[in-house]
Amino acid sequence: AAVARELQARPARKLGGHFGKAMSLDFAEGGIMSSVGQDGLLLVWDTWKGCRKAQPITLSSMFAMCTAISTDADVVCAGGLSNVLHVYTLNGPASGQRAGSLVGDFEGHDGYVSCAKFVDKREILSSSGDSTLACWDVSRGAKAPVAVFREHTADVSACDVSSGAHDVFASCSTDSTVKFWDKRSGSTTGTVRFSEGDEFAQVSFVPG
Repeated sequence: AAVARELQARPARKLGGHFGKAMSLDFAEGGIMSSVGQDGLLLVWDTWKGCRKAQPITLSSMFAMCTAISTDADVVCAGGLSNVLHVYTLNGPASGQRAGSLVGDFEGHDGYVSCAKFVDKREILSSSGDSTLACWDVSRGAKAPVAVFREHTADVSACDVSSGAHDVFASCSTDSTVKFWDKRSGSTTGTVRFSEGDEFAQVSFVPG
């Protein structure tokens, strides 16, 4: 009979830089990571080298809840209790801007921004306490969402974009459901309903 073995995990590196509770992190290719904390800082790290990759970005709000970084680590964003998605460029010379420069403050949610995920380098998906999800085109001058998704009935806690089909994403909510969406139709393709009172903080696609 197979014997279950206890998983022995140990830290590979300890990254120190935040002066308050670290609230969220996200990874790009090559071990690049972004993180936000209750100190009002957005930090970008090279986790393979164990050091910061860029100068700290001071957010306009101390109450950050989420961060996301594009796959190529050129663009990073943060959101939280300000109801605004703040987007910054990290690839200064290529964009003609200083690294860490603000691309824009994207406003449209009426509640806190709970989660953000890059659909691609140009588009970001966000979830909110206003019970909606929104898609933003950060390459456009307009700071309003290009699409809003409205089928949850309570706070949307998190979202995730399928790595295999970028038009497909999932969300979870305090309304006790997990919903699957197709961005092209703007509506859900399926809903998993759990027992009343069940609340979910995270949702994620499993690769493969």
